[in-house]
Amino acid sequence: MSQAKSGLEKSDRLSIYSSKTGRTVTTYGTVTNIQKLRAIQEYKDLNDAVRFARELYQTMKDADFRQEGVLDEANMTLVYEKKKDVLMQLFKVKNAREFIETFDIDEDGFLNEDEQILIFTVLKERMQFAAEALSGAQEYAYSKELYLAVRELEKEIVSFQDELRKKTHERELRQYHDIGQEKLKDFYEDWEREFEKFERERENRLAEIDNEQEEQRYLLDEKLMRAVESMKIKPKARLKELQDQEKLVAINERFEEAANLRKELNDLEINEALRVDKLRSQNEDNQRKKLRLFQEKERAQVEVKLEETKNKLKIKMQKELDVLQKEINLHYHDIKRIQGLATKLAVKRGLNNDELRRGKNRARKTMEAIKNSRQSKKVMGLSIQ
Repeated sequence: MSQAKSGLEKSDRLSIYSSKTGRTVTTYGTVTNIQKLRAIQEYKDLNDAVRFARELYQTMKDADFRQEGVLDEANMTLVYEKKKDVLMQLFKVKNAREFIETFDIDEDGFLNEDEQILIFTVLKERMQFAAEALSGAQEYAYSKELYLAVRELEKEIVSFQDELRKKTHERELRQYHDIGQEKLKDFYEDWEREFEKFERERENRLAEIDNEQEEQRYLLDEKLMRAVESMKIKPKARLKELQDQEKLVAINERFEEAANLRKELNDLEINEALRVDKLRSQNEDNQRKKLRLFQEKERAQVEVKLEETKNKLKIKMQKELDVLQKEINLHYHDIKRIQGLATKLAVKRGLNNDELRRGKNRARKTMEAIKNSRQSKKVMGLSIQ
């Protein structure tokens, strides 16, 4: 404030001198008192802007209780009510709705991360203009303080952006993780249906084998029941010889001899019947056993082939699962790598771009000042001549 007072004292001294002497005093200064007062008042309004920016950002963080990085009307109304006085002073907004409409560039009713940072960017630009105005009003001490505050606010904005960017990156990773999990879920569901289809085909194939083998056993039973099959087992030749002898001796009325033959034949016929029946049963059992062994072997072969098919499906599923997991993990790491590069680039640009812009602006103004000075010297030289 000492410089502002010195400027006002200078004006007062000139006024007193003019009133005493009755002369109009011509001054050669390029800045009016009104310019100085306006610039100093702007400095007073913005002198504590960096602290306010930190507090406002913290308030916005607290309002974003869902940690989504997006503030809706209710969130911003809460922020506005807590920081009403300062927001009205700095941004000339009369209510929360006007505050939202000022910075809701896409008019979607929300303030996304970029629109939130825009609040602080607008504040920084206002501080930049105020610092330039102070410099133009020759209030260099105030201008220096405000330029330092601008640079400090730029660092804070970079920090705010980095924090919001991390939230965005985390949200993107969660979304991609969810997409990956959804892909895995669909993958397992598809293969579950594939295995269910295989199990149905397996059951149908085994049922066909059972039906075919049941038919084979039925045909074998019919074959064994036929008389032709029974005749394949013949009685001993001795039985036929004795029966023929019995007939001959009976014809020749040799009854005692015929009775003896009959007695021997009775025992032989019984034993032969038992023997033939036993052989027939053994033959049937052998054929059934042979069929059973064949059917068991046939079924085992079918089951082996089905198991091989199932194993091939498992191998195919595992290969596709490995490819899918590698694809998901590869994209996940690619996203993290790209996010890391984007963060480094954004931080570097955030820390350097504004300073580079100011340097170019200073160089442009320097050239304009030199040009104007040369033109003024030429004009003054011509007027003196």
